[in-house]
Amino acid sequence: MNHFARLTGAMTSFLLGSRVDVSPRVAKSLTSGLFTSFAMFAGGVINSIALAIIAALRHPSALFLVWLLLECIIGLTRFMILIRGRRNIRQGMPVPLANAAFMACAWAASVGFGTAISLFSGDWLLATIVCFSAGAMISGICLRNFGTPRLAIVMMALVLMPSVIVSLFSPEPLLLVLLLQVPVFMFALSSCAFKLNKLFVSRITALHDLERSEKFNRAIFQSSPDIFLTLDEGYKVTFVNRGDDYGISIEDVIGKNWLSLLSDDDRVAGMELLKGIATGSSSDVFKFYNEASRSYRWYHIIATRISGDTNGILIAARDITEQKSSEDRALWAAHHDPLTGLPNRTVLQKSLDAIVNKPDVPSALLLLDVDNFKVVNDIFGHEAGDALLKFFGKCLQVAVQDKGLVSRIGGDEFAIVLSPASEADVMAYSKRIYSELRAAFMHDDKPLECNASIGVSLIPRDGAQRAEILKAADIALHSAKAEGRGKIKIYHPEMMRKFKAGQAMLTTARAALQNDTIVPFYQPKVALEGEKTTGFEALLRVVNTRGDVYGPAAIKAAFDDPMLAPLISDRMVDKVLADIQQWQQSGVSFGHVAINVSAADFRMRDFAEMIDSKLVAAGVAHHCIQVEVTETVFLGDGASYVEDALQRLRAMGVKVALDDFGTGYASLSHLVDYSVDALKIDRSFIQGIGKDDKADVIASMVVKLGISLGLEVVAEGIEQDAQAAALLDLGCATGQGFLYEQALPFAKVAQWISAREHCAI
Repeated sequence: MNHFARLTGAMTSFLLGSRVDVSPRVAKSLTSGLFTSFAMFAGGVINSIALAIIAALRHPSALFLVWLLLECIIGLTRFMILIRGRRNIRQGMPVPLANAAFMACAWAASVGFGTAISLFSGDWLLATIVCFSAGAMISGICLRNFGTPRLAIVMMALVLMPSVIVSLFSPEPLLLVLLLQVPVFMFALSSCAFKLNKLFVSRITALHDLERSEKFNRAIFQSSPDIFLTLDEGYKVTFVNRGDDYGISIEDVIGKNWLSLLSDDDRVAGMELLKGIATGSSSDVFKFYNEASRSYRWYHIIATRISGDTNGILIAARDITEQKSSEDRALWAAHHDPLTGLPNRTVLQKSLDAIVNKPDVPSALLLLDVDNFKVVNDIFGHEAGDALLKFFGKCLQVAVQDKGLVSRIGGDEFAIVLSPASEADVMAYSKRIYSELRAAFMHDDKPLECNASIGVSLIPRDGAQRAEILKAADIALHSAKAEGRGKIKIYHPEMMRKFKAGQAMLTTARAALQNDTIVPFYQPKVALEGEKTTGFEALLRVVNTRGDVYGPAAIKAAFDDPMLAPLISDRMVDKVLADIQQWQQSGVSFGHVAINVSAADFRMRDFAEMIDSKLVAAGVAHHCIQVEVTETVFLGDGASYVEDALQRLRAMGVKVALDDFGTGYASLSHLVDYSVDALKIDRSFIQGIGKDDKADVIASMVVKLGISLGLEVVAEGIEQDAQAAALLDLGCATGQGFLYEQALPFAKVAQWISAREHCAI
């Protein structure tokens, strides 16, 4: 059974094959001829049955009846195979190729049998009709089966060869002509069959390639995210690969004028795009309204003329909505502050550049700093700080409205550009700003104070260039902050002089730290009764490369700098402790050394611990050091840090003195709220003793106050014996000043102490 199946398969492959190697898909198209050309098929079958019927009627012999029976059975079977094959083709199922091929051969053999017995019958009329019909059927065989030339040749042979065999045994000698005609006839038809097959294969292959190419292109069009349209000469859409991007169906797009799909703002540009293809491809960016999403989408469109005689236009549109949105977001981010949403420094700079080009229009630049912003961040956290910045920005916008540009230029710094604006306008807007800021800012149900320092530069008065305007406003802001914050200052040239002087001081301080030219000088503190040395105050001095000595005024601005002030104090403490170590090793009775500390030092939360660790490392007893502070350290939001640090220092054994008492922001509450051990009367009061009754009264009150509170009272700036005597009469125990000695370098302190001790002896 398997052998028979293999044999059948081999015979089928041979019959349905050809000389040309083709793909399975082309082979399938070639063999599909067995189930097509129904009219030709039906004509051949019906014709052969009709011939068999005529022959049987003329010669009702057994041979002709057998032929008729064969034609009926084979014809019916072939019809059934044809119907089944055509149904399977429609359903995409395998077709009965072997059955069709073999039954076709059986039908050809039956026709050949009928032709042979008709010739052998001697009925030349019947033989003529049958032979003529057989020739016609052979033509049909070639035409219908040129996709399978081998099958066609086999069928021709089955039709003709029986007649050749009969001619050998026929009494009619003329029939022997068939021996010559049939081979020639078969050769000619076979050659034609193979040539037709070759042409057909070429055509089928080309059609398949074209179909494959068309499907490939269609797949590209359908899978491409781009939209492709073709337009006719009137710019009407003749093809589109998708229409959902427009929010409409393809049927609605076809036939529409492409320009009508554009927004009203883009139609002129769209017309220019189409005109531009005369010189080649042209492109531009357009937006379309999507009906489905009710939003505009952006497309980058390229228009190209289609080559050929169509004069059509190919439109390729790529959706760049997301890219455009990303670009818009990036552009917004490049020009805005992400926290407050306000324009940033870049926008401010462009605005100033535009203003300076209009010198005839008076304008103003306001730089604003959020006061005590760092304190809010430190105490309540960065979340509160961010909320404060947002609140501050909104207050500025409400105050300015659309009359100027409000921007955040970094950190807690904002800027406002008013144009046009006079000095009076600036003050009016500043009042509105402060009025808005007085509104309670709430964070976690807690009200927080929000205030600002403002520096103003007027344009063009304060500069013709952007940098000059910004510099002037910045200096004015610095001046406003120096006066206690919550102030507004309009730039004045004197501010520049002070600013430059301050910068010079900072430069000097940095150089002194780098070159290690900051050194302590020591001014003695003396008991007014007996003039015994009780200690020293370490005073900062800067020694330059030439040996010139400068006082702290040379770097005064550095004491308010949050970066430099702690470094200077740290350097002074280290050097004082190093000097004390040497005195202790030499047996010098120096008493104690007072070190001046600034407000910036207390901003370091671990200031007390730092002093303690340095004392321990140097091997210096805590009572050998005294810390002097001025009343300004108790002011501001960092006062709680100061109180805590002073308490820890006193607990360690380090005494604390309140310096320059009675000046500045003095308050008697400081003596109650903050623990101190000594009170130092400022030199301005000492200089007036004996000359000014008010100075006498104040000095007397301060001395009595200190004694009443159990504090050591030290008088600064004593230059005359009368002053020392008066202070001693008031009860002041200790003094210092030029009357006893000016500040001494370390090298002279031991000698001075020794000399004083010898004089006492």
